[in-house]
Amino acid sequence: MEKGLYTVFVPNKKCNLSCAYCSTDSSDFLKNNNPDTDSINKVLSKSRHIIDTKILKIVGGGEIFLVEQFENWVIKQAPYYTSVFILTNGVSVCEKRIDFLAQITNIHFGLSLDGHNLKMNHYRFRDSKATFDKVMSTFNKLGQSSVPIQINMVMNDLNCSYFIDYIKFLQDTNYALNLHISPLMYKNSNQRKIQNNAWIKQLETLLNDYESFSDILLPKKYYELLHTYYTDKGIRNLRCYIPFFMVQLFSTGELTSCPIVWNTNLGNILKIDPNAFNLYEQKIYTLLNQPKPRLPFCKNCISSYDIFNLFMDGQIAIDEIQKIRLFSPPDIANRIADIKENLLYNQKT
Repeated sequence: MEKGLYTVFVPNKKCNLSCAYCSTDSSDFLKNNNPDTDSINKVLSKSRHIIDTKILKIVGGGEIFLVEQFENWVIKQAPYYTSVFILTNGVSVCEKRIDFLAQITNIHFGLSLDGHNLKMNHYRFRDSKATFDKVMSTFNKLGQSSVPIQINMVMNDLNCSYFIDYIKFLQDTNYALNLHISPLMYKNSNQRKIQNNAWIKQLETLLNDYESFSDILLPKKYYELLHTYYTDKGIRNLRCYIPFFMVQLFSTGELTSCPIVWNTNLGNILKIDPNAFNLYEQKIYTLLNQPKPRLPFCKNCISSYDIFNLFMDGQIAIDEIQKIRLFSPPDIANRIADIKENLLYNQKT
């Protein structure tokens, strides 16, 4: 059995938003699926015979709170993982469900929110102030639950000039101790492209005064990587180990090697014989782990998951990663260190 860090689980395709940069419709893995509790429990249980992971990250191909009674399988699966992360767009989240989930001691929330005003969220909510207000209400409810929260901010031309303002807004809330922000760089054809000069200026301001913002940020080296990337015309040079840290699993049972681009189908977890299947020996892993990116998508890919690549490269220490609440438990830090040790050992041999 392989050992990784995350199982990134995609349970559904149903959504209540039509974000301009969404890539879900390009996936064939979510066609005609309407998952029920029993089938999801079966898929996740089977996956643990293939790969042992510490974090169950439930991202949804759509909106998880539209899956009826999903709390039932979350509470059943939670004991098998050190941490369970649930990502929501915040539109249809009621306080009762938050309170129920918050009682699960290892739960973490992620909220997709591109800024602290309606304009910054235009590609998410268009001009619907009512929708924006709903999501801000969810933000406050999540904050009041005292559960750790990751804010996912999709960078675009309308919010890239206000990244620092958004950080300051989050720092001024009553929930700052439980928050961190993760800027996301989407590269699909629908993306409203970042204005490079404005974004680079924001990154330079942040790097020059990083300590003032560090309490809710990813490690500094990640922002240095972003700065280099955007001043170097979006060319990636960092070797990628992300598939060895996480596997992506769909409620239909399909398994893929990368959580960023839904690429090669490695098989269906319900049909794979775990005694005859070695995940990391699949050819796609060698291709994705080349010293320099070879696949077209990989050549300009950059994401917050790159903190693990920076860790593998010796640019980030484990204690910097542990400052993020999701990675603070000792057994998660140990797993991250073990993955690095095993990968570097295998490269030498």
